[in-house]
Amino acid sequence: MRLRVYGFSDSLYNFQDRSTILKISTSAVSDLNEIWRDVQVPDIKITVIDRDSVLIDRQCMSHNDPHITTFDGRLYHYMNVGEFIMYQNDIGPYSVHALFTNCGFGWTGSSCHCGIAVRSCNSLFVLRTCQTISRTQKHLLQEPITKLISCDAQDLMIEHNRNNYKITLPTGTEIKFTISRWSKFISMIAIKPSIFDINEARGLCGVPSTTKDKSEDFTHRQNGPINNEQSFADSWRITPTMISEQLFCVEPDFFSNLDDGIGNSITGNNNTRYCTCERQASSTVTLDDFDTVQCNLTEITEFFSEALRTEEETMTSFSTSCSISQRKKRSVNSVDKIVRRTFGGDDDVIDVPCFTYDESVFNTEVTIPGTFRNGWTENTAWQTCMDEIQNALPPGVANLVDVSVAEFVESCVLDIKLVGDTTFLPDTIGTMLTFIMTEIRRNESLYLLNTTDGSQTLVGYVTSFLCPNNCSENGNCTMGVCQCNGKYIGDDCSQSNTIPPSNISLPSYGLCILGTGECRNPKIFGNFLSRTVWYNIKYFQKVTDSIKYIPGDDVLQANFRNMFTVSLDLMSSGKNRSTPETIVAEGFEISLSYDGTNFGESVSIIIYDENCYSCNSTSIACFEQNLCNPTVIPTAKNDNKTSFVAIAAALGGLLLIIIVVIGCIYYKVKSNSTRTKINATSDKLEKRPNLYLDQSNGSQILMTRDKTISDLQLEIDDSRGESPFEMFENQLHFVPPPSHYKRIL
Repeated sequence: MRLRVYGFSDSLYNFQDRSTILKISTSAVSDLNEIWRDVQVPDIKITVIDRDSVLIDRQCMSHNDPHITTFDGRLYHYMNVGEFIMYQNDIGPYSVHALFTNCGFGWTGSSCHCGIAVRSCNSLFVLRTCQTISRTQKHLLQEPITKLISCDAQDLMIEHNRNNYKITLPTGTEIKFTISRWSKFISMIAIKPSIFDINEARGLCGVPSTTKDKSEDFTHRQNGPINNEQSFADSWRITPTMISEQLFCVEPDFFSNLDDGIGNSITGNNNTRYCTCERQASSTVTLDDFDTVQCNLTEITEFFSEALRTEEETMTSFSTSCSISQRKKRSVNSVDKIVRRTFGGDDDVIDVPCFTYDESVFNTEVTIPGTFRNGWTENTAWQTCMDEIQNALPPGVANLVDVSVAEFVESCVLDIKLVGDTTFLPDTIGTMLTFIMTEIRRNESLYLLNTTDGSQTLVGYVTSFLCPNNCSENGNCTMGVCQCNGKYIGDDCSQSNTIPPSNISLPSYGLCILGTGECRNPKIFGNFLSRTVWYNIKYFQKVTDSIKYIPGDDVLQANFRNMFTVSLDLMSSGKNRSTPETIVAEGFEISLSYDGTNFGESVSIIIYDENCYSCNSTSIACFEQNLCNPTVIPTAKNDNKTSFVAIAAALGGLLLIIIVVIGCIYYKVKSNSTRTKINATSDKLEKRPNLYLDQSNGSQILMTRDKTISDLQLEIDDSRGESPFEMFENQLHFVPPPSHYKRIL
């Protein structure tokens, strides 16, 4: 028998090699196993040498606009646009794609990140902030689109804290990215490799080597190592015609290969499963209770970050599915319908258009300004960048992390030359701090060593300086994240929660077509500094020539979707909406607050029937259409049910028709002299069988053989909770009586 023993990668720089004792014992459970009863296997000492240490200070960084540093530390600047492979490792397969587009603001030749897609085996996570890729202008979405397609929870571990995201692959490879609040671009992408990426990974991040050899970093996709950084980067571009490799389209091509044609799912390339002991035994206990293993690891690694996660690092809700479409063809402009799960428990179906390319993308000339402007010179730019970056460094960090300040200063100077100001300087500093944070959190010795006064560990001390603006002295910095005090909010705790959200807006300018899900759970766009957002809601009705507000306001908590979007639950507003006048439309006046007391500017959502009216939410005016074919009277209480007014009107009309029909038949029967009415006594009537229009439920509509139609009694039982329309549909249908009770008229 041969027993293979592996040391798993914990993604930490261990302060010493790990050692363990392997004990082997047997228990005889049958006569055949008796030969093993007295066999004594001596203890086996196993030492695991820390291979993760070869990756110290090794990260691939890309920050706007964009400046890229390879795994081995080679810096280059690339301004093209489109979809690019930043990282690819075929053993999973694992890959990271990024979208680059023009940064806008009239900056010719600029390029910013607006999308990231992470594939892990058969799972895919996508976040996109742009609609169209362009070389000349920006086309941003009002809110980021996120999608997670995963049938195996082991493929991806996703952590989301405010505007920061971290995705960990089974190999231990870690992908971080940040969404900028002010620009809505992805300001930074950082990839920390694992030992399984050494000499295996490819892409814009280069090839990580054991010795940090930069000579092979510019490895062309087809031609191998080259020296031309432009040609190297161009080779990793996914063009619009390369459909089979695109990850941002509605249905990536690799999903069509996950089925063998007869409905059986095909797993990834790596079918190996590794096992670890469920519990570790000490040297003094019996081994009888330590014979259980867990065999669910697809790689020889362990997610170390699980134990180090802070309270702020929580999993947010993403639109997700575990289904593979069998469609083989698709259009680049097709629409993806996905279900998004919200914190409030409501689901809504949203249309996600695939991103497109405009004509400027196919112009391969990239023009970059060659001189400084707006009063900047190379010297003033260099001095400004150096001062700001040096001031952002935590004290003593130079002794713990080998951070290349010179390269970040170089990128900062080029940004000032391109845009004429320091717009991108916060992105540069943020990228540097992310680099430092990643390295410090992986240094195991910093968790074991304390500061001089013994008050905290070194990792806690150093990371307490990595928060933006030092939390404005209104909070505590824990592992680089601000924990704001009391009444302060924001990434840096700089704003009081008494200041309400501003510059909020509604989709479609607040116009909502009756019967759609958005009328029940509308979204509001803005820049939200806290996960706790309250909304004040006033209900109004648009009647013929005026607007009527229903007295009283509701204050409810919004559902936080992401830093740019919250959604409301209009079903929770229980106003009395009855009115004797004709309701042309109805709506809500909405304002937001962080503390539930101080509310800001209001926006209005107006709900109407587009078959009859066209409305304007700004002036709350509606105009009747020439051809009106109403679907249902407007109501935000429940768009899917008919209003009480419509039911009453329909019942009245139905009753009138019944009276007219009964009157006509009665008159006809009375005037028919040839018909003889059968007179019967009450005791005889009890013996006569009844004819039922409906025998399927407890309520019965009776017709005896001696009665005319004018004597019919209608008894309607609403115990089943049906609407009057449903009861009439279910009960007023004729069930023929048995043949021997046929009545001859």
